[in-house]
Amino acid sequence: CSKSMASSFAKLCGGARTLPKVVTELRRIGASLPKLKGDDERAGPFSKTDSQATQLLWPWHTVKNDRCWRIPMLIMSSNSTSRALLAFAEERHKHANATNPCTDDGPKRIALRASWDGGQSWTPSRSIHSDKFPGECVDNPLDKKGCETAGLNLGMVVEDAVKGCTHLVFSWAKFPIAPSLSVPSYSFVMTTCDVGHSWTAPRNISAPFLAAGIFCFDSGEASGVQTSDGTLVVTGSYNKGAGVVALLSHDHGSSWELGGFLN
Repeated sequence: CSKSMASSFAKLCGGARTLPKVVTELRRIGASLPKLKGDDERAGPFSKTDSQATQLLWPWHTVKNDRCWRIPMLIMSSNSTSRALLAFAEERHKHANATNPCTDDGPKRIALRASWDGGQSWTPSRSIHSDKFPGECVDNPLDKKGCETAGLNLGMVVEDAVKGCTHLVFSWAKFPIAPSLSVPSYSFVMTTCDVGHSWTAPRNISAPFLAAGIFCFDSGEASGVQTSDGTLVVTGSYNKGAGVVALLSHDHGSSWELGGFLN
């Protein structure tokens, strides 16, 4: 039990002897939750008539087990004329093995679904950026021989309420990630100013990391913030667990610089 648990569990925290009480409480809470409708409870979704409607945006994996979806993110994107909920996820294609059914390595697509009615309905899933897959490695910025193990990783999304634009930050690396600046991971940003309808091409923003000796920056996974002076802030771990560093933009995403470190 952790200090961050809800107060209803606080009285249960105290050692292994309380395990039966914890199980009883969990069962009580579970019994009070609305039930999924349909034959497959894993797939849902709730009926839209339920008071706590839930919709499945992406399944855990396809029936053929050739794709899976991980690292979901959600943000409200808005400009002067419209607003939409934007949901992102990694669509992973090289994932099936005995030890990990959805591995981090390999080519991926950034999947996007949008809702313009507050989440009541969603657009079909579409790809806004795709890795180069094996056989398509000509433009891969990484080691071409390692294309089959190279892939993007989400990521963090931040909304610029001043300009009405949304910025998506992600990394691209060759796996396994080597602790060396000779084969670093790269950081990119994509931007939409029309609530997800169109996106800029990925722009490489790795220079500040490389200059600081950072060979790997894993942003997120979550939403960034905009401070009162308009600064955009995203954070992530760096150099495979060395600490956390902030990435800042003072000009609405045109340029990015490193902020403070937490080691």
